[in-house]
Amino acid sequence: MIDFIKVEIPNNCKPSLLRNPRLEWSGRFNHTTGEVLDSEVTTSLSCLKLRIKGSYIELSGSLHKFHEGGFNYSDFDYEKLFTTVIEICEILQINPFKCPLRNVEFGVNIIPPIPTKCLIRQLIGHKTMTFTRMDSYGNKSLGKTVKHQQYQIKCYNKSKQFGLDKDVFRYEIKVKKMRHLEKIEIRMLSDLCDIEKLHLLGNDLESSVKDLILIDKNLNYSILKNNQKRLLEHWSNPTYFEDLHIMNKPKFNRERRRLWQIQIDYSNGNPLQPQLKKNISKKYAELIQIDNKRCTKLTALFNKKWGDDLHQINHSNSMLIQTSNNPKRVCKITGHDISDQKKGSKFLSANKIGYYPAHTLRNQDSNPRNNLRRKIFKMKNQGLLFPLFEILKLTPEQKKDLEYWKGTKYEILEKH
Repeated sequence: MIDFIKVEIPNNCKPSLLRNPRLEWSGRFNHTTGEVLDSEVTTSLSCLKLRIKGSYIELSGSLHKFHEGGFNYSDFDYEKLFTTVIEICEILQINPFKCPLRNVEFGVNIIPPIPTKCLIRQLIGHKTMTFTRMDSYGNKSLGKTVKHQQYQIKCYNKSKQFGLDKDVFRYEIKVKKMRHLEKIEIRMLSDLCDIEKLHLLGNDLESSVKDLILIDKNLNYSILKNNQKRLLEHWSNPTYFEDLHIMNKPKFNRERRRLWQIQIDYSNGNPLQPQLKKNISKKYAELIQIDNKRCTKLTALFNKKWGDDLHQINHSNSMLIQTSNNPKRVCKITGHDISDQKKGSKFLSANKIGYYPAHTLRNQDSNPRNNLRRKIFKMKNQGLLFPLFEILKLTPEQKKDLEYWKGTKYEILEKH
């Protein structure tokens, strides 16, 4: 999920950082006043780097590698991210609510729908720009990248990077200017622990996959029409669509839509780009999924240690939503404003956060009552010597869950 970050640390933290027994600084500084005598001083903390230059203090590196001891090919889920941020802040004695993010990199490691080598070869561009080779790794390029003004798309072979036995494809966005995440309001280090904002970050990742330009080599070319073959041939040449976008944007958009449709209609039922989007969305949803109670405990700890009346991170606690005096319609799980969604909506829509994250929210609401109903029916079918609800003592919340089934074929008939 979240990998590389670059964070600015407030200057008033300089004395405590320079005196921190966990850090060995390179460079000269005054141990009493904290004045830096060289142009800058640096130190490392596992896979992270700290740099002090004048009044500017910067922390950079991979949170994933910090947690895993130098590797980032495993799954780095929400709970691991949360505990990693807490650990770093405790070691450095910094307040995450007061540390602005300057760069952030987020993405997923997935098993690709086709071999990674083949997938990378078929990637042509993103939006209106062409993919280029990534910087070499051991004299060999791992994949391709597109550098936009505010962010960079990176697609590469994680298996090749770490010599893994299984095929792992990495898709990520490296944000170079935080303005790209302005709408999501990810500004501070603490925002990386806000589950609601991470859901929206996943939506940004999913949207970027839609804008990929790739040419599926496994189409049924034998039944393609000549004009369709020409279109595929033209768009295989990056110069063609780059020039087309400059000279004729309406035609660019029309051909872009045609390209998408051709690859769906002639893919033998397995269109590559939708499959890729599905795999990426599903993996991201898995990484940010967490039990409500566990999430509440983590965020309560976080807010108690560093939060104040102005800065609190959000969590998925439906009880807080039910007791809120906020007149707006909010998502039952996250508390995010859904006043702009259709009447009757109870959760964030798939249009806002993507299909799999939205599906996860609905599961968090329905799974407890579904599991309880199955448990009760299983006990009833086994045959009991005593009335069911003398054996099974229900909590008020469980009784409320059972009322959901009232008037349906799943209704529990016995009084309880």
